[in-house]
Amino acid sequence: MTHMLIGCYRSLTEAEAIVHALVAQGFARLQMTLATPHAIVPSSEHLGLQTWSTLEGAEGLRRRFLDLGVSDSEVRTYTEAVRQGATLVVVHA
Repeated sequence: MTHMLIGCYRSLTEAEAIVHALVAQGFARLQMTLATPHAIVPSSEHLGLQTWSTLEGAEGLRRRFLDLGVSDSEVRTYTEAVRQGATLVVVHA
């Protein structure tokens, strides 16, 4: 059974620190996604890490969450958080 955890962080830097901590605990970057209001320039820190951005549009972000099976009410909460500047770390475990 697959589980999904979604954490909401005030900044991209804080979210990246969580990703590093999860990697140190044995999670693979391929299991994680960043949902951010920022454009992510591919870098060594993001190798293997999927990124979503509101720059692709709020509807695109909404669709990605719905495709993961997130309920519509939670999707609204998450997309609004990203729209207001938060960064989400989505972990598939």
